[in-house]
Amino acid sequence: MRNIKNWNRRNFLRGLAGVPILRSLGVGGLEIQDRSVLENDNLEVLAFKNGQEEPALEGMKQSIRLGIIGVGARGSSLLRACGFAGSNWRNREQETLKYQAYKNQYDLNVTVTAICDVFELHRDRAEEMVLDPLHGSGRLKNAPKKYEHYQDLLSSEQVDAVIIATPDHWHAQMVLDAVESGKHVYCEKCLTRTAEEAVAVFDKVSSSEIVFQLGHQNRQHTSVQLAYKMYQEGALGQVTSIETYSNRNTDHGAWIRHLNKPGDLKTINWKAFLGKASPVPFDIRRFYNWTHYWEYSTGMVGQLFSHEFDIVNQITRLGIPAEVTASGGIYHYQDDRETPDIINAVFNYPKQKKMITYAGNLASGDERNTMFLGNEASMKLGQSLLLTFDLNSKKYADEVQTGHKNKLVSSENEIDAVSGATSSYYQNRGLTLMDLNGRVMDATHLHLFDWLYHIRNGGLTSCNIMEAFQEGITCHMATQSLRENRKVYWDPKDREIV
Repeated sequence: MRNIKNWNRRNFLRGLAGVPILRSLGVGGLEIQDRSVLENDNLEVLAFKNGQEEPALEGMKQSIRLGIIGVGARGSSLLRACGFAGSNWRNREQETLKYQAYKNQYDLNVTVTAICDVFELHRDRAEEMVLDPLHGSGRLKNAPKKYEHYQDLLSSEQVDAVIIATPDHWHAQMVLDAVESGKHVYCEKCLTRTAEEAVAVFDKVSSSEIVFQLGHQNRQHTSVQLAYKMYQEGALGQVTSIETYSNRNTDHGAWIRHLNKPGDLKTINWKAFLGKASPVPFDIRRFYNWTHYWEYSTGMVGQLFSHEFDIVNQITRLGIPAEVTASGGIYHYQDDRETPDIINAVFNYPKQKKMITYAGNLASGDERNTMFLGNEASMKLGQSLLLTFDLNSKKYADEVQTGHKNKLVSSENEIDAVSGATSSYYQNRGLTLMDLNGRVMDATHLHLFDWLYHIRNGGLTSCNIMEAFQEGITCHMATQSLRENRKVYWDPKDREIV
């Protein structure tokens, strides 16, 4: 690592411009092409044009047969990211950037041969999407096979790889069974519902030949990759504190969903939905709003903090914390939810001399981003980057003395006008649409590309089982601390939370 202790701003910029931004295999690298400095009201803006290499399309020639388990809201999004949207969605979104990103997708050379969901409506909707693909390679001579039970899908010889987009309480068993059947796995976060399940999944996947990817699309986002290089090159000095947030202020953002839509015991296999959870009478609220209940969900930690931690861990490589303290409660929404709508947590790394603090609030839409606080500069990360020199910085003392506001903004082209409360939230976090060499792209599509590329060509995915395990255990530590009202510790020898 080069020594930048005595660099001034100009030297720093020159040095940064010459540093390659590395990516996982199959997606290429990032180069800074436009190094122009703009001035506006004493605010210095460093504008970076995306120079991310195009994905390695030559590595996608082998056709892959996909099965998808769970085709609710997230499962449908993943199908679209694979190139299957359906006419209803296209007609509704054709004037939006989401549709533009859809049209810009690469041909993943996949065929969806099997669909599984406990809800008949979801299966039928997914079938309609699959029969009208974006690319010719996805066209089926016959309709995909529809399954009510995921075990039947996994038994199919017409499936090479599976996407799992179910409630949290099903993740572990489905991943274990998929590995046993020899299917490659893309699984939505959080990895599992409990720490014990995370250990079991890690052991099973690690000892197999299957290619695993956890659903953290921010791994493909340009701003995160650039932040990693800035952090690793020492641009911030010594970083001891990292602050990250999740704020949402809509009913949809608080997982209050769809209760006016159809669904009953005739169309929903309630027993299959519950699995090993407590046998309770059919309740449409539990089906659609499963995130509210501990038996099916990892709550705010697993659903929201998991994204924030993955970003931090991608940049810092901190891994599992030594100790975690968390607290929270249900302070805003007066419904039957069990999982908190507000939470604060502290993740301590005494050996690395670092601490992560997290604040999540489902009753505030304030756009707080992830902050990396260094003794030379601070870095604010959302869809773009904001670097602020510390007023007492020695590294940037020349800049501080000149009277500038000492802010550098490095950004890709801003992607605006994203529709929907949830989409808007994730966009502000840099988790959905992005700019790739002048084209709007869906980061989820690139994340699936990464997984499918490595199935065909070998190697580790960008969010492989080790990354997934670290995130899962960290989330479970916070949840356990919250629910037991105590500080918890990670025992790396016995691999358990104590």
